[in-house]
Amino acid sequence: MNTKMFYAGVLSAGIVLVSLGSGSSPAYAEKKIARESVPEQVSTAFQKAYPQAVIRGYEQDEKNGQTVYEIESKEGSTRRDITYSGTGEVLEIEEAVKKSELPQAGMEAIRTQFPKADIGRAEKIMRDGSVFYEVGLKQEKKHFSIELDAQGKIIKKH
Repeated sequence: MNTKMFYAGVLSAGIVLVSLGSGSSPAYAEKKIARESVPEQVSTAFQKAYPQAVIRGYEQDEKNGQTVYEIESKEGSTRRDITYSGTGEVLEIEEAVKKSELPQAGMEAIRTQFPKADIGRAEKIMRDGSVFYEVGLKQEKKHFSIELDAQGKIIKKH
C-alpha cells in the first residue's frame, strides 16, 4: 500500500469517527410531558407567579446535564414560556412581543442587514439577569432567527 493511500484511508476514517461523535444530541432534548410528571415545586412556583395564566403545555428538557421543566402558558394576549429547575427556580422566561416592542436600534439593524426580510415572531427572553430578544425572520423563502441584546445589537444569527 502506498503512503498516500494509507493517509487518505486514515483521514477518511478520522472524518467518519469525528462525524459520528460530534455531539448529535441537541442542547435541549425537549419532550412533551403530562402535568403529573411536573415536580410539585415547579407547579407551585408557576401558579404563585401567574395565577391568571392558562397552561398550554409542559415540556421536560435536559440543559447542561440538568433536568429542566418548561411551562407554556397564555395570560390574556401574552404567550409566555417559563423554564424551571426541578426545585422551582426560574431559569428563563420567554414572552411573545409585538414588533413595536423591539428595541428601536434592533429594528434599524434588521432593516439594514436584512432589508428584504419579514418579521414573523418576536420574543423577549430573560435569563441570568439579562434581557435579549429572539426574532424570527423570513427572507426569500429562507426562515432564520436572530438574537438582539437589550440595546438592539444583533448578537447571533441562527
